[in-house]
Amino acid sequence: MPLIKPDATELEYLKARIVGLAALHREIAALSQAADLPALLRMGELVDSHLRELHPAAINEYEMVAFRGQVREMTHNCRRVLAH
Repeated sequence: MPLIKPDATELEYLKARIVGLAALHREIAALSQAADLPALLRMGELVDSHLRELHPAAINEYEMVAFRGQVREMTHNCRRVLAH
């Protein structure tokens, strides 16, 4: 099935979505680098804020729920490591 070339408006949307999602993935991965619990909580708040910025302009409700689940799991696992 051939790809349909996006028009100028859709192309700008796709570029913004790619940039936003790439930044979000970097922020989620950075949670693993938190030095302590307060830093982890601050970083988690920043990720959540970024998610709110992306929704609904760049991500839909399903994606929002999925990303929040990833952040929750990552934060939970990092908390356990930091408490060790």
